[in-house]
Formats: sequence, structure tokens, C-alpha cells
Amino acid sequence: MKFPAAREAGAAATVDAKDPDAAKALQQIAGGPLYGAIDLVNTELVQSGKRVDLLAGPDDLRDWLLASGLLPRTDRLPSRVVKEALPCMREYRGHLRTGLEALSQGGDLPPAVRNLTNRLLAAHPQTLRLTRKVGRWRLSRELRPLSGEALCALLALSFAEFLAKAEPGRIRRCQNADCILFFYDISKSG
Repeated sequence: MKFPAAREAGAAATVDAKDPDAAKALQQIAGGPLYGAIDLVNTELVQSGKRVDLLAGPDDLRDWLLASGLLPRTDRLPSRVVKEALPCMREYRGHLRTGLEALSQGGDLPPAVRNLTNRLLAAHPQTLRLTRKVGRWRLSRELRPLSGEALCALLALSFAEFLAKAEPGRIRRCQNADCILFFYDISKSG
């Protein structure tokens, strides 16, 4: 499955989620999981005048989570959990689209988007683990227990971190009337 990587001004491309090098490039272009919310919204696009959902099924969601960097390639993700997460991700994507649309027009984040994000953050079952691999210490996040809502909480965390670190005034929607993709403008004039 190929996913749009339209995050920075002038950086519209597609990335094959099954290609580890392409997925790594996607993370480098995007700054990693920080842009996860924009990436999720961009999994719905317009082709030939019709909306297309790139998250057509659980396998597409799993591929997208890996390609976006939100889920480390080493995590084992049970099929049941991915299937459970798909409706939540689609619903949250709709709310995020509403939020990004408001922010891209200079408005504020709608309360419903903030409230849903906070509800998901409250359900985020994250633990941190310190490990040593090949002589280096690593701090990793683990989701316990792993559930569909926990995967949605990963996106809520990504969105909250994005809003806390980014300048919402730099969120843009592509200017083609038929285009529904968003990006974060990092140009000097941004």
C-alpha cells in the first residue's frame, strides 16, 4: 500500500509501506510520528473525483502504522487489535480533519476535537521500558494492554505533541479545489 507523504511545503510524494527504506525516508521527511495526525487525515484522498479511503481494511492500517513510525517495526500487533482499531481510527480521522481545517483557516481547535483527543489520551496505556541493546541504552514506549483504543491513543498523543510543538498557523490545505490533503508549511514565509 502506498500512502501520501504530503507534510511539508513542496514535499508531496507517496511511500510504499512495505519498503523499509521508503518507510524510513517517510519518517525523515515528516520528522517521524510528530506528523501522525496529518498523515492519518491524508489517508483519505480524492482520485478521479471520488474520495478514496487508503485504510480500506486492517492490513492497510497495520501498514500505515508501521510506515508512519507511530508503531515500531519490532512491535507485534495482533490482528484482533488492528481490526478493533480501524473504526476508531476512521472516526478520529474525521475529527482530526475538522480540527486541521479549522486551524488551517486561522481558527481554533474545535472543542469536540480537543475533548475526543483528551478522552483518548486518558485511555493511553503507555509504559516506558529501559533496555540495553548492542551496548546502548534505549527508552521505549510499550502499550499495555494492547487494544484498538490504545492504537487510537497513539494518534491522540501524536496530535497533542504536534500541537504543543508546532505552529498551528503553518497548517495548510492544498489549494486545488479537489484536493483534501493537508501539510505543515516549513518555508520561511510559512
